[in-house]
Amino acid sequence: MRTFLASILFVLALAPPAYAQKLDTSGIDSAMKKVLAFDALQKSKVGIYAVDVGTNEVVYSLNADQAFNPASNMKLVTAATALETMGPEHVFITRLGAKGDGSTIDTVYLSGEGDPLLMWEDLLRLASELRAMGVTKVTGGVVVDDSAFSSGFMPPGYDQKDEDASYRAPVGAVSVNYNAQTVVVRPGLKSGDKARVHLIPPNDHVEIVNNVTTAAGTRAKVGAKSETSGNGTKITLSGSIGQNSEAEHVRKRIDNPTLFSGSAMLTALRTAGIDVDGTVSAGKRPNGVKTLVYHESPPLAYVVFLMNKWSNNFMAEMLYRMVAAAGKPADAARSAAFTEKFLSKAGISTTGFKSLNGSGLYTGNEITPRQLVELLDWMTERSTYPEFASSLPAAGRDGTLAKRLGKSITRDTLRGKTGTLNDVTALSGYLVTKSGRTLAYAVLINDPPVRAWTLRRVQDELAEALAGFDK
Repeated sequence: MRTFLASILFVLALAPPAYAQKLDTSGIDSAMKKVLAFDALQKSKVGIYAVDVGTNEVVYSLNADQAFNPASNMKLVTAATALETMGPEHVFITRLGAKGDGSTIDTVYLSGEGDPLLMWEDLLRLASELRAMGVTKVTGGVVVDDSAFSSGFMPPGYDQKDEDASYRAPVGAVSVNYNAQTVVVRPGLKSGDKARVHLIPPNDHVEIVNNVTTAAGTRAKVGAKSETSGNGTKITLSGSIGQNSEAEHVRKRIDNPTLFSGSAMLTALRTAGIDVDGTVSAGKRPNGVKTLVYHESPPLAYVVFLMNKWSNNFMAEMLYRMVAAAGKPADAARSAAFTEKFLSKAGISTTGFKSLNGSGLYTGNEITPRQLVELLDWMTERSTYPEFASSLPAAGRDGTLAKRLGKSITRDTLRGKTGTLNDVTALSGYLVTKSGRTLAYAVLINDPPVRAWTLRRVQDELAEALAGFDK
């Protein structure tokens, strides 16, 4: 939290001076031209736009009105929309309720409204509070009410690839641990034994097939593959782990957030000392159910902070669903229309803009460098600007920029949201130039002849050239 507050104070300290004379951009034009001569950039689609947020003067422009795949720079749009729509103080409530009270209750209803940060520890707290109220037995199992979201767990565009990685997790109104299963693998007691395995969160929903054996030494080579199995997920482990090896942690996305969360809740109840009969199911919380205990998420400002610092796709998709909910089941199609309308209300032309999902994963989102920069510029005049800007990774310090841009003029003066796909690398945010100007900038690279991530260094050089502007 200290880092979060310090980031806000850093942003508030940025006070761009006013400039009256006509801008001379010849120096920056020359510096950018040298970097853009790099062979791979010559064969790529490159878009750059940079504006002084104090004077609205254009410092640099290249293909500013062409549409690009922004990759995770789409999270800038999601963050701005969420902060402005819901407010940085907004919290998400998860409720545990039942009909009646006393030491024995019938069915327990777990209902949520899209908390992106609901964790196993929070379920344990709910269960412990229920036990402290005197509840010792549940006779009817756990029912999960996920009706705050429309049907369908997988965000639009995610079907373009069939990957089991945790960054491709589905979404649901009740979701736990980013809808990813962590499998902790430890060596057995002696060589030849099967490895010991436990789950975070613990649950009976995910099926584990453990084919990992214990070997001599300290080397660990553990593989994992997840696949849909009925209404759940099966994770098959393979390989070996040294008898003196430290634990290996494997994370895989799950397939059914509703039943996964329900099973984790049932486990939490039992862990807290409550005897639970029955199973886990999905269903609507009926009238007459009383909320017994509830969990309140951290403020939205902190959710956005984590989302952008670490470019968390799951959190982005959860927020993307919620921005257009307004009391209705959260729906991705309605969110797409809402996002475009939001930009229009901000005075940003939406020509060429396309919102497919909130994370920027895969292909389908399109935005121009000008649109990104105009959004960044517009946010500097909003009351949510401190929360928005402080969520962006700081060059050389934290998040996805911890190891980038930290050994040049950009250290402590640049904040940027990164974005990476096989054919996309993006960097957009704010920086302070050598002459003290605060710029909103976007550097987007699409369709390079090499893996896009290999161009991060040259992309950083473009950002450094912008920061070196001394007029």
